[in-house]
Amino acid sequence: MLTSFRSKMLSLPSKTALLLASKDDPKEIEALLDRDIYEALAELADYEPSLFFEEDDVEDLDMDMVGENDGTETDVEPVS
Repeated sequence: MLTSFRSKMLSLPSKTALLLASKDDPKEIEALLDRDIYEALAELADYEPSLFFEEDDVEDLDMDMVGENDGTETDVEPVS
């Protein structure tokens, strides 16, 4: 499912480039892009994280995101 979404998103430029190059109407271009983006997003509609992770895995991920290693501290000096 996620692989299919990724593939659809990565193929958008080549899929739409020639079609859009021949269009002059911004509304028509927008409609074509909307169509293809929503088609790709439909792949995510049925995403169910529990199919990919067990409950313990999700809890472990939550714990890794909070605390000392939450990414808020750096060794870099502030720029003045």
